[in-house]
Amino acid sequence: MTQAAAADHSHHLREVEIFSHFNDEHLRLLSASGRSVRFDSGDRVFGDGEEPSSFYLILHGNVVIQRSTPTGEIAGWHALAGGDYF
Repeated sequence: MTQAAAADHSHHLREVEIFSHFNDEHLRLLSASGRSVRFDSGDRVFGDGEEPSSFYLILHGNVVIQRSTPTGEIAGWHALAGGDYF
């Protein structure tokens, strides 16, 4: 994971349904309170049973959310893309 300098992503936030009712100032404040991170292919954001520490909005690329069985087999997965969040 790499972190980038703060940027104004209010235009991305505006396109997310849960933020669609926010005015421009609220979107700018929300954007300013966040940070951009980049994950490389195969990086784990958090694991089974771990509580996520952040809200993630996917700007570019894809994320696969998967669950594993106790034996390590993949039990299910869901693909997310730009504009999705978790």
